[in-house]
Amino acid sequence: MQLQDKVPPSIIRALQSPGAPGDASRSPSNVTNIVIGNNKVALRAAETKAVALGFTTRIISSTLSGEVSDVASSLFDTIRAMAQSYVEDILQPHATNTCSSTPFVSFVPICLPL
Repeated sequence: MQLQDKVPPSIIRALQSPGAPGDASRSPSNVTNIVIGNNKVALRAAETKAVALGFTTRIISSTLSGEVSDVASSLFDTIRAMAQSYVEDILQPHATNTCSSTPFVSFVPICLPL
C-alpha cells in the first residue's frame, strides 16, 4: 500500500493544486530569500567560540539523518569510544573502580560508567 492510498483524496487534491507548498507561484514576487547559513556554518561558529573559551572540540556530524534510535545508538557508540580513548590516552589508564565492575572513569567522589 502506497502513502497516497492512506491519505484522504481531499488532501491529495490540495497538495497537487496550484499554490500548494513547494509551488513557486505561491511566493510573492517582491520577496527574495537568501540562505545565510546552514548546519555546518553554525557548527563551525560554535566550535570556534568553544575553542576560544578553552574547550577541546570535535564535530561528530553536521548531517545526521535516519531513524532516531539508530542515530542515537550510533552517536552513543561514537561518544563512548571517544571517552574511552581519552581516558586511555590522557588520564590514568588503569584506574580502580570502587563503584562496580563496569569499566569507568573515576573522579572522586563521582564514578561514571562507560
